[in-house]
Amino acid sequence: MHSGSNQTALAAKRRWALLCTASLASLCVADAAMAQASPSPTAIEEIVVTADRRSVSAQDVPATLTAVSGQTIAERHLDNMSEAIGIVPNVDIKQNAPGVLPVVTIRGVGLNDFGGNTSPPAGIYVDEIFLSTVVMMNGQLFDLDRVEVLKGPQGTLYGRNSTAGAINFISAPPTKEAGGRVQAGYGNYNTFTLDGMVNMPISDTLALRVSGKLIEQQDGYWKSRLLPGTIGKQSIQTGRAMLLWTPNDDYRSLLKVEGLRQRGQQGLTEFFGGVDPTTFGPCAALAAGRIDDTSCTNYLGYTDRDGDPYKGDWERKPIQNSDGWDATWRNDLQVGGLTLTSVTGYRSFIQRTDSNIDTTPAPILDYLNKYAIDQFSQEVRFGGKSGPLDWIVGGFYSWDQYTYSSVGQNRALFNTNTLITADQTTKSAAAFAHGLYSITPKLTGVLGLRYTWEERHYAGGSFDLNTFGASALCGGCAQPFPLAVVDQTISDKNVTGTVGLNYKPDDDSLIYASISQGQKSGGFFSGLATDPRQLMPYDPEKLTSYEVGVKLALLQRSLQVNVSGFYYDYRDIQTFKRSTAGFIPIQILGNVDKATVKGIDADVSWRPTQDLTLQAAVGILDSELGEFVNAAGVVQDGNKMPNAPAFSFKGSASYDVHLPRDYMARVTIQPSHASSAYRDSENTRIAKTPSYWTVDGNVLLSSAGSPWTFSVWGKNLTDEQYLTQVIDLTGLGFGTKIYSAPRTFGVTLGVAW
Repeated sequence: MHSGSNQTALAAKRRWALLCTASLASLCVADAAMAQASPSPTAIEEIVVTADRRSVSAQDVPATLTAVSGQTIAERHLDNMSEAIGIVPNVDIKQNAPGVLPVVTIRGVGLNDFGGNTSPPAGIYVDEIFLSTVVMMNGQLFDLDRVEVLKGPQGTLYGRNSTAGAINFISAPPTKEAGGRVQAGYGNYNTFTLDGMVNMPISDTLALRVSGKLIEQQDGYWKSRLLPGTIGKQSIQTGRAMLLWTPNDDYRSLLKVEGLRQRGQQGLTEFFGGVDPTTFGPCAALAAGRIDDTSCTNYLGYTDRDGDPYKGDWERKPIQNSDGWDATWRNDLQVGGLTLTSVTGYRSFIQRTDSNIDTTPAPILDYLNKYAIDQFSQEVRFGGKSGPLDWIVGGFYSWDQYTYSSVGQNRALFNTNTLITADQTTKSAAAFAHGLYSITPKLTGVLGLRYTWEERHYAGGSFDLNTFGASALCGGCAQPFPLAVVDQTISDKNVTGTVGLNYKPDDDSLIYASISQGQKSGGFFSGLATDPRQLMPYDPEKLTSYEVGVKLALLQRSLQVNVSGFYYDYRDIQTFKRSTAGFIPIQILGNVDKATVKGIDADVSWRPTQDLTLQAAVGILDSELGEFVNAAGVVQDGNKMPNAPAFSFKGSASYDVHLPRDYMARVTIQPSHASSAYRDSENTRIAKTPSYWTVDGNVLLSSAGSPWTFSVWGKNLTDEQYLTQVIDLTGLGFGTKIYSAPRTFGVTLGVAW
């Protein structure tokens, strides 16, 4: 049985690879016939990236890569990390509470835990420094050079916790030209913004760049019927200073220091009930897969019937305060045609949030949370060319400490308050090598290996404070009681790598095929635990990717066509499952056997005239989970993976309208679509978010003879209220829904010198 299953899976991989290869080969034939020797005035602007630790055109990277320029990010008013990542197809972003703990899923591979201590499978990097937790993913975007989104496991050059992909935010560096800019804006919800940059050459060898951003949002778009005013205010100040020293042509040193201060209010979720108020059993509508606010309540009889996702009966305005700073120091030294690079990084971050998980006026699951993170990393790499071999070797070390505490107000349901603590320290070291070998002038072989060691120590647990003397959690005990506590160290050693072939028929085309591996770290559950089994460690998960792709530049490089097909063999997936190890089965965060994912990424950019640019990107996914058992019952073999829409589309149309006196108005429209998606592995009907369309847009007015610019922008122009997350807590009598932001719009005025 097992052997036959393996043969069937292998045959499926081969069929998929052959299908993709045939399709891509036909595209390549068309490319060879249409390639031109020199670009035209309508050639699409090239973006130089460092995704594979080499400075090359994005079109020459043998991987599915989306590169977004800093200019595009500014013109589209993409304010934060989630918004920038969200413009890429086959990428899904959800939050377990609006504004905090974002979950990034790339090609169906994402995080199946809501704890901040869990390592994300989609590696988020800021100037090559890995963010050890999604808690730090609330940074504002300003003065960026570009964003690079790599899809698929990046186990060689990026290492652990990049099984889904790697996303790098790269700051704009200092230059030797004096200049600057300031931009002020005003938007709905009484939002004021101010951002700017000053670049100052200090000497022939030294340059300083200082930039920053301020946001003052006086009104939110949530409203409690029990409180005056609105909820969702924000006050954010963030700044960056970068110092570049180039004493000669062979040495370059770049130091960056950045800080963030945020004072605001966390967004809120919409309630739905799961209890029949007459029988206190499961609500009939819920059992039929429907959410019915008229007939379903929680165990206290509460329901929210108005159908407005931005209104509720929240008893307080939850805080969201963050403070952080980071420093990065990069040094590059050229020695005899070889390059030695050192990247040193340190980050410190503290966040306090106030979570009303049950979204009702009663203290059922209300928590005051504090996160404190410190991390350090050091990477050294050495690279060069030796005849036909282009190689990089390097070493990496990181240390991070995560401290978490949460005080829960649970009196309404459990007649007690609780305390959750977590103190986690992770150390990791790695050695890696990556090479490109020119077999012929057009054919290149790729080989990469990475050895990683990791050690993780976790001490923490859940405690019943028994505030009122008769807690329901500990069976009516009269004293504070430790529900579950752990103090344990786990370690792991693994080897990941990549092998591939790249073929360049000419300068304007690339065909590639690769097999890559990635691994996500094991860890510990850090939520409320009532049984010690819930705190037992889970193992790493592993992913092997088979991918073929083609990148074409046609019509004198005015048309770019990038297509890739992939097949994932996903093993030891970390998710919630049922444990039968004890006398009573419970739900734990553990590992299940397998899943498969296959799909296509396609990206087309066309500039038919100098004034018109069209872009369309499509993601297609087909995912299947293997059978396992969790608290809801048996997860059937063939269920779809959570957070994996089968189809997604991102588009853009930009047209330059020439006006009198050398003025120009750039009009841009960006439609976006995602098909329906399940938000749980059980594929329950209530946890399925419907498909949706949204449209963003902006108009930028500028003049070649004036330093001033003016823009009008809008997001979600059709005011679509679409679901991004459904959290099923009906075992406790309720669930919650998280909706998109409503329509936002504004104007900006900028000046540059």
